[in-house]
Amino acid sequence: SGYPMNWQQVDSRIDLQNCAIDRLEVTPEGVFLGRECFVDISILNGSDKDTGERTITLYIDDKRQAQLVIRMKAGEHRDIPFSLPMDKEGWHNIMVEMDQDVFPVDDYRYMVVKVPPPLKVLAVVPSQDADSPFPYDVYIASALKSFVAEDKLTYKVISPLELLSVNLSQYDIVLTVKISLGSSLPYAAKLKEFMEKGGGLVSFLPAEDATEAGIFDVSASVSAKPGHVNGKSLDFTFLEFMNKPDLKPENINFTKALVFNNLGRQESRLFAEAGPIAFSRTLGNGRAVVFGFLPYQGYTDIHFNPNFVQMLLRAFWEARNELSSYS
Repeated sequence: SGYPMNWQQVDSRIDLQNCAIDRLEVTPEGVFLGRECFVDISILNGSDKDTGERTITLYIDDKRQAQLVIRMKAGEHRDIPFSLPMDKEGWHNIMVEMDQDVFPVDDYRYMVVKVPPPLKVLAVVPSQDADSPFPYDVYIASALKSFVAEDKLTYKVISPLELLSVNLSQYDIVLTVKISLGSSLPYAAKLKEFMEKGGGLVSFLPAEDATEAGIFDVSASVSAKPGHVNGKSLDFTFLEFMNKPDLKPENINFTKALVFNNLGRQESRLFAEAGPIAFSRTLGNGRAVVFGFLPYQGYTDIHFNPNFVQMLLRAFWEARNELSSYS
């Protein structure tokens, strides 16, 4: 900016070894009471030489939880997941530290994590067609019960007609399966009010009409051949973790889905070859996660993929819209 700058050498030491903990955060799967949760720790070797053994220690509420000894290559940047048991709701202090080197200020990092209370889900599911072999929510409910402890989950199923009379304030998340969210439907205003007051919505649309996401002013088109998961568009989506070379996101197929048209990249949460087929949006104090397909025969095979559970973890955590941590 037009000002002169002069460099003054203040340290004449050579061959300095310095590693830094540059990130500590809850993983996108979120925090659910009564299950093992994960935090991500990012370590950087800022020197041009390999390190010797460095010890990484994780504490929760001042109690040592885990310890790991690592060696790092010159300039290496490594992400390390640590498992945490979350058996008590409320705020918890997390600290990670590394044995000190020449610059100790970056050898530790703190975080505070909020563990929400038991999860209460109200599932709105239509009555079954005669040729339907399973309930429409069977794969969603099974996956949900696999990552939330049985005594920490309330899962109640009602019909769309019952939705008009039920008290939604008793639930954290409303799950809608194979019902439209068109703006003119009788329960649309009730769902919008629920979200505006802080409730979460997870919705799997029937993919039969382009106006099914109408309460969010999102336009769409019905696609009979949406294609595979788009492996080139995984970043910032619910399947971002499938970027790893040993996972094959393109093996997940969609045969019927809504493809959303007027979404920003920051809202899109899942892409098929035809375009975005899931999105997340804030409404008042609440949040909605909307999928343009049904995890069911005739729509997709994603519910047969073991990573379907990981995807739902992220979706339900985002819909819960809880402050998870700060560091």
